[in-house]
Amino acid sequence: VCGDWYAQTGGMIALRQNLAYILEDTERCKEIVKNLLAYSRQSAPARAYHKLNDIVDNSLKTSVRIISIQQIPAPADVAELLELPAGTMIQKAVRVRSLKDEPLSCLTTFVPGHVGKMLTRRKLLSKPMLVLLEEGGIRISSANQTLSAQLADHFVAPLLNVDIGAPLLAV
Repeated sequence: VCGDWYAQTGGMIALRQNLAYILEDTERCKEIVKNLLAYSRQSAPARAYHKLNDIVDNSLKTSVRIISIQQIPAPADVAELLELPAGTMIQKAVRVRSLKDEPLSCLTTFVPGHVGKMLTRRKLLSKPMLVLLEEGGIRISSANQTLSAQLADHFVAPLLNVDIGAPLLAV
């Protein structure tokens, strides 16, 4: 009965047309994604130099809110960057910087435990990390930063007042 109805009403023709549209759009989406991936891989990492004083000056224009300060065993990747044995106690601080009461960035910093002892909540609220490190006798002559894109997760999204899955610049 259904087959007769489809044949009489042209339903099969409409169904075939709809399937053709779906296949066509799928191919178009595949090409778009392929082109986006090719474009995103085109540029090699670039090195840029910035004055640390400019970074400090810009951070002085913002306010900070401390989310957490913890003493934790260093995960292997963090320990390697800090040139410490994995598992060494370090300080992990999570802060949100805002400009004119609008969240601007979520910062997670890891410092060796002995450095973390001088970075109290009060100090972290009052001065940028680079200033605090210098005041603690740590001279920073250079730094490496990596820029990439990342999606806001369930932790960062509410801190920055964005939707989960919103695109973010990760530094």
